[in-house]
Amino acid sequence: MSDFYEVEDTQGVRCPWNIWPQTRMDLMRNGVPLSILYTPSKQIEKLLRVQYPCVRCTKCAAILNPFNPVDFASKQYTCCFCGTQQQLPPAYREITEQRKPAELHFAYRTLEYELQQVQPEQKIIIFCVDTCVEESELLKIKESLQLAIDVLPENTKVGLITFGTTVNVHELVFEFCPRKVVFRGTLDMTPQLIDQYLGMKNPTQRFVLPLSVCRESLTQLIEDLHVDLWTVPEKHRPFRSTGVAASIAVSMVHCLQASLVQQHKNPMANVAILSSGPCTSGPGQVVDADIAQHVRHWPDVQQKNDVAKYVKDSTKFYEKLGERALECNCAVNIFSCSTDQIGLLEMKGICTQTGGTMLISESFGYSAFTKSWRIFLEMHSDSNEEALIKAQGAANLHISVSQNIKVHGCIGPVSSLKSNSTQVSPTEVGVGSTDKWQLAGMDSDSTYAFVFDLMEVPKDVGLQNRFIQFRTEYTDATTLKRIIRVTSCAFRSEFNENMQTISTGFDQEAAATMVARIAAWRFEQTKSTEEVLRGVDRVIIKTAKSFCTFVPNDPNSVKFQSNFEFFPQFLYHFRRSDLIQLFGQSPDETTMKHFQLCRQTVPNMLSMMQPALLSFTVQNTEGEPVFLDSQECTPDRILLMDSFFNLLVWSGSTVAAWRQAGYHLKPEYANVKALLDSPKPDCEDILRGRFPSPRYDYADQGTSQARILLAKVNPASTHKTGCSQGEVVATDDVNLQQFLEVLKKTMVVVEK
Repeated sequence: MSDFYEVEDTQGVRCPWNIWPQTRMDLMRNGVPLSILYTPSKQIEKLLRVQYPCVRCTKCAAILNPFNPVDFASKQYTCCFCGTQQQLPPAYREITEQRKPAELHFAYRTLEYELQQVQPEQKIIIFCVDTCVEESELLKIKESLQLAIDVLPENTKVGLITFGTTVNVHELVFEFCPRKVVFRGTLDMTPQLIDQYLGMKNPTQRFVLPLSVCRESLTQLIEDLHVDLWTVPEKHRPFRSTGVAASIAVSMVHCLQASLVQQHKNPMANVAILSSGPCTSGPGQVVDADIAQHVRHWPDVQQKNDVAKYVKDSTKFYEKLGERALECNCAVNIFSCSTDQIGLLEMKGICTQTGGTMLISESFGYSAFTKSWRIFLEMHSDSNEEALIKAQGAANLHISVSQNIKVHGCIGPVSSLKSNSTQVSPTEVGVGSTDKWQLAGMDSDSTYAFVFDLMEVPKDVGLQNRFIQFRTEYTDATTLKRIIRVTSCAFRSEFNENMQTISTGFDQEAAATMVARIAAWRFEQTKSTEEVLRGVDRVIIKTAKSFCTFVPNDPNSVKFQSNFEFFPQFLYHFRRSDLIQLFGQSPDETTMKHFQLCRQTVPNMLSMMQPALLSFTVQNTEGEPVFLDSQECTPDRILLMDSFFNLLVWSGSTVAAWRQAGYHLKPEYANVKALLDSPKPDCEDILRGRFPSPRYDYADQGTSQARILLAKVNPASTHKTGCSQGEVVATDDVNLQQFLEVLKKTMVVVEK
């Protein structure tokens, strides 16, 4: 696995299969699809950036790389993707086998080309604020907006929209008193009409201005914000026009950047929606204002009954709005802080297409929101060079593959640029029918999953190497220079008869996360948990048969290879997780979790599927990883569980009793104090670098909050079996051992 981590650190690539099957039939038998997880903006420590132009193939546009055969005598090379032989440019006439340019060295399979400098327009952030809130929540919103004024650079252009029954666009500079333009919350308008009412293309417009110009007046506007004044009838929800507010914000950006996009390709803009409830009027409506109708839940969505009557139309509205936002490279970010759903199921398309983000919290005062909000602002602040997650704005990604490979598509927050070619498969997985995608709102954690197919190749044809090249063109947020990052990969191929060789290149972590992404994508298409689980089970069985030896009809004879032993375990926990199980979970929660699953790195996705568990004891306060198992929940230790969305410090009953007795306050019990403080450094590291920030909780053994951990662990001991140590879990789920036994029985059955 260390080799896979090294490739990820130096190239941003993780591959389930690092040695590929030779034929399409072999691929179908192996279960896990042929795929690559790629992080195009990964922060690579020793990444080389050159300042000369790249050499492109005249036929397929692939860039010169270490896998191209080069004739140094004639100064010609052969493209490894299309097979075209062509001449190197005159600037390469002095190269020799000993004096090669950087792009021909294997150490630089990932490198960047610096193009001409550009001067994109200042960053734009438009804040859309929900005013149908309690006074205490509005106060927290004001504090968050004031933080944005303090953190964002002076040249950042900002705008302020508030919405409730109506949508109010605020002027940011004024002479005597603040003014605003009020729009009806039930009627959507085109960008042309918005420009007509607001004069956005007019140099003297006052609605989106640099902070350096409007800082004082914007501060006053924020202080003067008040709760929506329209009377709410008894037993009704507030009239909230979220859809119209989002549409107006996107239209304002569209008017400002219509000409700029053509000039600079990817100026960066963001819309930040701070919402505290469902849209109840106008386009994008989620539920009726009458409180007698409840907000749709999964049974309503799956059965398509009257409660979910707005889902289809609202989803289409936000998808269309996402297309409009994409035209001006505007990322839409939704911060949902409410005890009720706000409609993320319907709004997902606008975030996925534009590369924005989603966050769920119960209040604008909760740490999950406040920490995430600060990180979001720091990502878009040029002044903070130490931000762990860097925002790079919009980008285009083009992929080239060998002649015997087809591209099914990409699973992630992308949109198609409709660049069809002979290397595109007619079968779509994710966003398909193209070999070029637009990545709006890309950051250094954005990871995209590309799925491939193999052409039919006669078995008597010799083994062939396969080549993949990713080319990502973006503007560096720090230097404001146009950059092309090129990552070239090569894969050996083998017949399935040599599975022992193929298995040495199997990355079980990447494979498990890839299966999870495809499952999330299929759930979005079918809304059927049962169908998705059947698909996951088929993959486990197929892949397991390739990685084990057994005697037919003898489950006890099954022996898995060492680099496969955790793969069924990852997917066992995935099957039990709230990523796929809908019971007790709202559509908004599931949507947000699937959205993050389809954009995060491999380690983060693994945390979602199988939470990481660290154990701290009096003897070991440094912490050690332990299995996610109920038997690890003993009274004399502290456990730290990281499930990406939740961070939980769990204290055993003995440790909790020590704390309640105040032993940690006595000098003679310094070891108890050290134990109680031991999880804090790990928690601080996670909270500082995680976006969105997880919910952070403490729980003692036997308390209600402890259920967060018990719902995740393998139930080795249940209320039916009892236990010799650890915690008893009240569940009817099978445990991991039973799951593996059933898997073995299924594998060894020989059909007659």
